[in-house]
Amino acid sequence: MFSTQKRAAALLIAGAAATGALAMAPAASATPSDVHAAGSGIVKGSATLWAKDVNAHQKPYVSSKVTARHLGGTVPVKCQKKGGNVSYHGYKNNWWVNVPGKGWVSAVFFKDGANWKPVPGVRGC
Repeated sequence: MFSTQKRAAALLIAGAAATGALAMAPAASATPSDVHAAGSGIVKGSATLWAKDVNAHQKPYVSSKVTARHLGGTVPVKCQKKGGNVSYHGYKNNWWVNVPGKGWVSAVFFKDGANWKPVPGVRGC
């Protein structure tokens, strides 16, 4: 048998769900830095570089000034857009990801990417 407190809690939750007042929690893979974009589900607030010692640039071009060096692992990301072409170890891409406080990093260096495609889950700028 349910205690009075458990029964009251169950009724409160059921009532909130029935009226739409119960907020749904994000998916288990979501992190606090994730943001929701209208119509696109969860958008990553971070992404992982497969390469180590990656440079960030002031603008989304290799010829642009290097603003940060030795990036690697999981980095915060803001958005992505097309820029200059990059070829590295057989990978080719013209999408660049903005790493806040660091600069622009070629999508060629991010995990889960594909040639000439944006990094999955990172919103456009």
